[in-house]
Amino acid sequence: MTDGPAAAARAGDPVSVIIPTFNSARYIEAAVESVLRQTYPPLEIIVVDDGSTDGTGDRLARFGDRIQVRSQANAGVCAARNVAARVAKGTLLAFLDADDLWEPHKTERQVAVFQRHPDVAVVAAWFDEIDADGRRMNRGKKKPEPAFDRPVALHRQLLAHGNVVPLSASVVRREAFLEVGGFYTRDRIRSGDYELWIRLSERHPFYVLSESLCHYRILPQSMLHGSLEREYGAQLNILRMHRHRFTAWSYRRRLSRLYRDWADSAFYEGLPHGWRMWRAALAKDPGNLGAWVLAAQVVAGRLLRRGRPPKPA
Repeated sequence: MTDGPAAAARAGDPVSVIIPTFNSARYIEAAVESVLRQTYPPLEIIVVDDGSTDGTGDRLARFGDRIQVRSQANAGVCAARNVAARVAKGTLLAFLDADDLWEPHKTERQVAVFQRHPDVAVVAAWFDEIDADGRRMNRGKKKPEPAFDRPVALHRQLLAHGNVVPLSASVVRREAFLEVGGFYTRDRIRSGDYELWIRLSERHPFYVLSESLCHYRILPQSMLHGSLEREYGAQLNILRMHRHRFTAWSYRRRLSRLYRDWADSAFYEGLPHGWRMWRAALAKDPGNLGAWVLAAQVVAGRLLRRGRPPKPA
């Protein structure tokens, strides 16, 4: 009788792991190794080298036939993922960014959920943020509590509150992915995963595990999270693309909440444009209570700091 991870993989849904990479030579080996250490071995690992010029290809060569490498002229991360998804043989697609890492039991936990809930299209998990050197960060992010450990219709939550489904911590049914046309590629939009989730969640339930199974790297030069302008600007662009899904008033309220969150992040990081984003929130919805509370907290904090006695020399 055969048991262990290999037998489990044969008994469950086969997983194709997709890793797009562009000039990620510093991190790509660690990302691939975190996949090779999975207790539920993937059917295949497809790395799409999207026009790298930093020696990424040399780093990938050492893995030999343990991975498939597809090289292409730079077309953007969403196009790279779509290329791999079209040729993937697994019934499940697991996406991993080239600078992120997985816990060894990630796919095992997620495949078990798919087997229990055949109607679910996406199984995600939570994540820890790490810096360039792999140290854990604390940026005050909160877990999406209403979505934990059960099938859930996430469509309204995604529209109202933004992306709560981290791509590197997610596995998607390939059939559902292809059904909605994969990632949007007509323009090189940022936050393409958020846009995809909006379309997928309109048709299928999601499942978010409460476990932290992914290490999500925050880099100053990253496409989104090195800059609040990129991070929140990407969300704003996605909302504009899906404007037709809102009423006029609900759209203004949603933009107001986005600008309020943007202001909160700017204040938290000590950046100068916090008040500008705060005014934008009130312009969209003067009754945004959260924005008024934020202003009171910021002003009170400044007054408290101003009233403290100077530190002894």
